[in-house]
Amino acid sequence: MDQKTRHITRSVGVLSALTALSRVLGYVRDAINAALFGAGWISDAFFVAYRIPNMLRDLLAEGALSSAFIPSFVDYFEKKGKEEAFRLASIVLTLLAVIFSGVVLLGWAFAGPIVSFMAPGFLHPAQALTVKLTRILFPFIAFMGLAAVFMGMLNSMKKFTMSALAPAVGNLVMIGTGGLIMALGRQDGNYDNWIVLWSAGAVISGLVQLSVQVPEALKQGFRFKPSFKWREPGIIQMAKLMAPAVLSNSVGQVQVLVNTIMASTLGAAAVTYLYYGYRLMQLPMGIFGVSIATAVFPLIAAHAAKNESAELKQTLSMGIRLNMLIALPATAGLIVLSYPINALLFMHGKFGPLATHEAARAASWYTAGLLFVSLTKLLTPTFFALKDSRTPVIISVSSIIINILLSLMLMRHNGFIGLAAANTFASVINFTLLFIMLRRKLGALEEKIILVSFLKIGLAALIMGFACWGISAYFGEPRRLWMRLVQVLVSILAGVGVFGAAAHILGVAEIRVYIEAAMRRFPGKGAPAVPAEK
Repeated sequence: MDQKTRHITRSVGVLSALTALSRVLGYVRDAINAALFGAGWISDAFFVAYRIPNMLRDLLAEGALSSAFIPSFVDYFEKKGKEEAFRLASIVLTLLAVIFSGVVLLGWAFAGPIVSFMAPGFLHPAQALTVKLTRILFPFIAFMGLAAVFMGMLNSMKKFTMSALAPAVGNLVMIGTGGLIMALGRQDGNYDNWIVLWSAGAVISGLVQLSVQVPEALKQGFRFKPSFKWREPGIIQMAKLMAPAVLSNSVGQVQVLVNTIMASTLGAAAVTYLYYGYRLMQLPMGIFGVSIATAVFPLIAAHAAKNESAELKQTLSMGIRLNMLIALPATAGLIVLSYPINALLFMHGKFGPLATHEAARAASWYTAGLLFVSLTKLLTPTFFALKDSRTPVIISVSSIIINILLSLMLMRHNGFIGLAAANTFASVINFTLLFIMLRRKLGALEEKIILVSFLKIGLAALIMGFACWGISAYFGEPRRLWMRLVQVLVSILAGVGVFGAAAHILGVAEIRVYIEAAMRRFPGKGAPAVPAEK
């Protein structure tokens, strides 16, 4: 294994472990949410109100701001040194603080029209509550936008730990808020008060996610010095990339937004079903898909800055194959185990069997697009590292239009399930177009190696899916929580074992990459070295 591959696997390992912690805590948070508010107009109101800051968080922390800021920061760091790179970061933070303050004020002023646009099908009680919650939640945008700058800065310096840990700390704040609501609920049964407190906890969690990253940045030598030098070359470069980056990275978020708008016309709980269905896909997506993209992209940006085309393509190919190694078995497993996992996570309190079944149906369709969504998070920023903002924007706009058309067609006869299916179909089209255009720009992208890996990993994942289905079916639909836990754990562990065995027999080379990384981390057992793929 070469030094670059070793670095990627080590970084992905750290990021995956910390992101896994965050995701587990996130599902504890969602389980509390489901138990407190169930599936109805109150839960719909919160999810619509939360959609705006959540959407901008994904765009900024994992998308547009990173795509625009990281290449500029890396360019300054490589060519001008650390101090100049930190000076650029101070300018970005100063300008964003002003911009986001304006955004929050506008959000407070125009919360009514925003809610009317996002949820045109809501009746008066749900609409009024959504407006109230939207005003509470809007500051979350500013906190997460500033946190994205610190995340990009630390990731560019290969310091992934605190930025990956921040969401976990934020989820702990929400879990604590849920505990407080449960304690207060013994005296106060007013759900409006509960949901207001829950929303306030979300805002505080955003502030905490910003705060926990600051000490690490200070440790690296960063000192914030307010500056409004918006004519700085790095700022101009970011400005040129930012608007196209928002558009090109917005495909997934616009698809979710379209689903929210249309689902609001399908009756109470449709928005809630889609939220919980989408959350299941986010488990492997957040743990591995985003982790791989986060670890690989700074290397891609550095290769692009140095005009190292061959090295860039090799790094991109490795990122794609590592993504497939996780996404394909995850897709097979989550589709087969969709209902048992949703029952384990959410079927508590006011969230009953019917809501669980509907959320599981949505989850299966969303999960079918997992591979393509995760690869898009790797391909899109690559264009920006290559200083090409036009291509991903055109592709993104096309994919959004396709998604809207498919949603309108499929929801007529399939309701909210049609919206989830349209999301997946549009994701496939988006990835395909991005890959074709990137190949035209860079030349061959090791397609033969990627295709062979896809076929081997896909076959192993299919075998694993049948194993998971058989084991899960043996348990039926257990009513007790501990039996649901046993059902899910046994099915997953057996599936992982079957996938590992099948992948070994089929000669999946990417498995050996992780094995060698583990052996290098834990030497001394006398195990023979695993040869890296030639």
